[in-house]
Amino acid sequence: MTAHSIAMTPKGIAKPRSPSKQNQKPKLKSNQKQKKQIKKPRHYLFLCLLAILTGISLFLAHYFIQPYVQPVIYKVMRAYYSHITTPSRSIVKNQSIDYDEYQQLSASVSWDNQSRIRAFINENASSPLGISLRNRWLLFVAEHQDWKDFLIDYRPTNQEAVECYHLTALDNTDESALALSGVKRLWQAGYKMTGPCEVIFSKWSQSDDFQISYVWERLNSAIDQNDQASIIGLKALLPIQQQPLVTMWLNLRETPENLPKTTLPHNAITDSVSRRIFMDVLNQWVSVDVEQAIAYWNQLPFKIPFDEPSLQNFYLTASLHLALSGDAKAEQWFAKILPQYSTSESRAWQVRFALIHQDWFSVLTRIAAMPEVEQQENSWQYWKARALAATQQPNTAKIVYQHLATQRQYYGFLSAYQLHQALNIQQQDYPQDFSLLRPYQQQIDQIYQLYQNRNNNAQGRPPLFQALLLTQDLLNQLNPLGQYTLAHLFHDWQWDSEAMVIVNRIPYQNDLVLRFPMPHRQLIITQARTFQIDPAFVYALARQESNFHNDVASQAGGIGLLQLTLATAQQFEPNITEKALSIPKNNISISLRYLKRLMRQFEGHPLLVASAYNAGPQQTRRWQVVPSAIPADIWIETRPWGETRNYLKNTLAYSVVYQYLLNEKPDLSAFMQPIEPY
Repeated sequence: MTAHSIAMTPKGIAKPRSPSKQNQKPKLKSNQKQKKQIKKPRHYLFLCLLAILTGISLFLAHYFIQPYVQPVIYKVMRAYYSHITTPSRSIVKNQSIDYDEYQQLSASVSWDNQSRIRAFINENASSPLGISLRNRWLLFVAEHQDWKDFLIDYRPTNQEAVECYHLTALDNTDESALALSGVKRLWQAGYKMTGPCEVIFSKWSQSDDFQISYVWERLNSAIDQNDQASIIGLKALLPIQQQPLVTMWLNLRETPENLPKTTLPHNAITDSVSRRIFMDVLNQWVSVDVEQAIAYWNQLPFKIPFDEPSLQNFYLTASLHLALSGDAKAEQWFAKILPQYSTSESRAWQVRFALIHQDWFSVLTRIAAMPEVEQQENSWQYWKARALAATQQPNTAKIVYQHLATQRQYYGFLSAYQLHQALNIQQQDYPQDFSLLRPYQQQIDQIYQLYQNRNNNAQGRPPLFQALLLTQDLLNQLNPLGQYTLAHLFHDWQWDSEAMVIVNRIPYQNDLVLRFPMPHRQLIITQARTFQIDPAFVYALARQESNFHNDVASQAGGIGLLQLTLATAQQFEPNITEKALSIPKNNISISLRYLKRLMRQFEGHPLLVASAYNAGPQQTRRWQVVPSAIPADIWIETRPWGETRNYLKNTLAYSVVYQYLLNEKPDLSAFMQPIEPY
């Protein structure tokens, strides 16, 4: 048994055993049976009376004795079994889903299992596993084009293939009108042009309800996402004379500076398309070279009849990129934006632009011009307080700071720092209730086995993926207290990443031990002290980079805990492999050597080191090219990349929480040192 076992037989209480065959009496002959039956009524009455008395005794024991005895027994059981490491099957029968049945059926979807599959999906219709099996079954039925059976078992889902097959099923069962009425919804939702949707979309394109403008709208989105498959499919739906425009559009997007040299067609058919292409490419050009794009715009004779939304979108794009670069011309472009076209992003960058220049009166004015809901956000309340303090209104600023300082989050920590008071960080332990998990012991045992075998590279779905799937289904059946108890169970297994994910979604936010786990504690602390790096800083980076997964890979190619790329790791260990880099000991050692290099390169400033770790050393150096020193909080708030901006905020906030958990005094002073010019 393990610490995760929920219900079990206490030590010393023997389970009843069946009598051995040797002790069993031989079967009676027919005449003996008849004699036995004559005496049966007397024995039967005696047994009934005994059962009634036993039931009354159990009833009284349950209501009058159990409340006093059960907690003691349960506590003794938990203490006794806490050191055991092998899971056991509970004596409590699983009352929800038969996972063995699910796995067998999902691995062998066939006509032979039709009745079992239908029974399972009908009994577990709202369960994620029931939905998953239903979708597998529907795809199987669709592949065999059994459309009547498909419609019998179909339920709405978010799986694209199933939804498209549903319309195909309607179309093939004399419900073509109903199918065509639903296809527009899938089209507007952005369902792919290829695969199961291709047939029904192609048929819709031949109907009177279809318009060419629908294709151009989808093309805009497909080109934005660089969805080549959709672009090809959409292009094929256009009239032949319009298809070259798609090629022209794609080429101009690659080289937007060629826009002045390109002649777009002008006639009754293509005018609106030409304007769409022109404005899209111009916005693309702004993101590449804002000065050149605006210079070209200023040379236009403005004879092209752009509509107001297109113009306003261009003004938004231009003003944002000017503000990102700190260009003073951003002000006049912000002024072109009509109130009804402003966005939360454009309003935020108007404030940030004022922060870049430390124009505190403009900060106050622009925050006051925001919708009330936005003004109340922690970020703008903090900057309002900063602006009030800078404009000789310290008492009003203090009131705002004091309200924010009660909160355990980035702007709360900054507010406490401004007030020179202790940060609000407190660990809270909540009661747990393992009785809520007892009915699900079967699932928990199976999750445990899958998690223990997570490194098994057998064919099929990885064990960890299966564990996560079963966990999600279990969470859907538990209330928040049950979920919190399950998170603690996972923490006992050292599955800290999943425990953290669970507790972050439920109202138990003060349990910092679960929300900020410290796996590989001795290894990280020892290595960090060797390289003279604060262990709390290392944990803050690891929590953001990988959520403490050993083998998770990022889109940029990062591997493991601190997400180093193989190329970066090989600068320190030339022969290291991806597999070796996923081993925690190797990953942590090399990551900290890289961090030490960044510490030397950026004079030990944790914000610059974190920025270099996230955005790269060269980009961080470019952001350091400033005329004079910048306060750290302003430098964070005005980073042009939203990802890096949030990364820096999290690094600061997580670091002080880990300082607290490591029994250090939470201290922001290193982070709040001004950013000096490079």
